[in-house]
Amino acid sequence: MVMKNKRLIICLYLFCILCCLLGTGCSLFSSQASPPDYTNMKKSQLQTSVAIIPHSLEDLERYSQYIVEGVLQNDAETCVSVDSQLEGAVPYAGATKSSLVITRVLKDNGELQEGDSIPIYEPFYVYDVQDEPCLFYMTSYLPSEAGKTYLFFLNKNALDGYAPSGMENSRFPVPSTQTRASVDIDSLTKEDLSLAESADLEKYKALYKEVLEEYGE
Repeated sequence: MVMKNKRLIICLYLFCILCCLLGTGCSLFSSQASPPDYTNMKKSQLQTSVAIIPHSLEDLERYSQYIVEGVLQNDAETCVSVDSQLEGAVPYAGATKSSLVITRVLKDNGELQEGDSIPIYEPFYVYDVQDEPCLFYMTSYLPSEAGKTYLFFLNKNALDGYAPSGMENSRFPVPSTQTRASVDIDSLTKEDLSLAESADLEKYKALYKEVLEEYGE
């Protein structure tokens, strides 16, 4: 059990460490009138040997400094670190930075409040490979939707921003008030939940139900 917890801690802070490598160089997507077309974009999963995703609400709460609900803004920036000395090199670290306008604070240390806009660094980024945009993502975390409300379990990173504490299993879409009673989680697909094909959909749904039961209004 001690070894499992150590490996889990390593995983939960892996993405925060990657963010530390990014520096402050981020570039705004070329058009903010509409989000990038991630659906039809070429995709590549980033490999990591220490990726253990928490599958219980207890683990998520234990290893998350913050739990917030908020609306993701349409201001995504790609943040990558590339070895400029290598011709044609791809990034060795990257993330996508967006603003999250907080609608509810469910756990924090007193620094966040409703209405705050905070920077979220999500574990994916877009980078041109042979002049074609490619979506690189960690574990099974595909891009969140701008304008949508999410529950995020977060940790602070070295860039004075926030990162999901448990990859895709720390981000959950919040049904609207009008549709919440009729939402059938069991019928949702990986695409509905912004998950890659590699995701364990049933385990995610079980955790999603726990989260909504505990934190849904």
